[in-house]
Amino acid sequence: MRIISVGDRVRRGNYRVHSRFSRAVNYLRGEQLVSLVSEEAGRGPVNIVVGEGGLEAAGEELEVDEGGLRLDGSFYSLAGVEAYDSRWLPGTVDREGLRTNLAVLEDFLKENAPPESLVFLLEPGRGKVGDTSFRGRLEARFRSAAADIFRSEAALVAGCRRFKGLGSGLTPAGDDFVAGVLAGFGVLERMDGVDRTGLKGEIAAGARGENPLVNSFISLTVGGWFFERLNNCLDGLAGDDPAEVRWGAGELIAFGASSGSDLAVGLLLTLKNCRGGVFPV
Repeated sequence: MRIISVGDRVRRGNYRVHSRFSRAVNYLRGEQLVSLVSEEAGRGPVNIVVGEGGLEAAGEELEVDEGGLRLDGSFYSLAGVEAYDSRWLPGTVDREGLRTNLAVLEDFLKENAPPESLVFLLEPGRGKVGDTSFRGRLEARFRSAAADIFRSEAALVAGCRRFKGLGSGLTPAGDDFVAGVLAGFGVLERMDGVDRTGLKGEIAAGARGENPLVNSFISLTVGGWFFERLNNCLDGLAGDDPAEVRWGAGELIAFGASSGSDLAVGLLLTLKNCRGGVFPV
């Protein structure tokens, strides 16, 4: 098995398999997550990226130590393997440049995000009034949770709690949205220097639950440790080239069936509504 990169939040210890997918095998040790992933899935803070055929070697147990990995008795050295730095370090973020880039991101999401994602939150009039189908009722719950969510800190914390666990899948859409909110505050901190640790902590505490994958994702995001596709999107937003904004957005929405798009919607709405300060005056 060829190991390509190891995330900077991969911790030593003994892990057991939690779930398997075509591009990832997730291992847990308590709340600590390590994911063995394909090159297509990409780099991340707790990702170990392996070459073609590597996931076939993923057994039930994984041991991580200082020198390498042990999968069901077979040892794989980490000597010379790239260490992925998950911190987003753009330097300064220009307020007006961000405003312009957010408009590019919004147009891109409306045109390209999958219809089953939360992109409908960007278009308040979209959807059928009184739709009683399962999807219609779910969309109504999302719209209700999003209503006036950026009115105040208290409203944001309460609204994020209402998003918790909404949707289906291993990481539901509501949880991905909350991760986008937290990532958005990380961008704002780079832009204005305002410390939002307390607010992010409140949101994260309300978002954690019984899903260990969601808990790990939220903890990493609130700590500022981002997966590569999210960093690419943020790089585009902090730059001055609309093509880079669209490319980074495309990278992000390719994450999961709709997870990247749901995260992008939370990110966009946070930056649109809060970039004038902690909350708009």
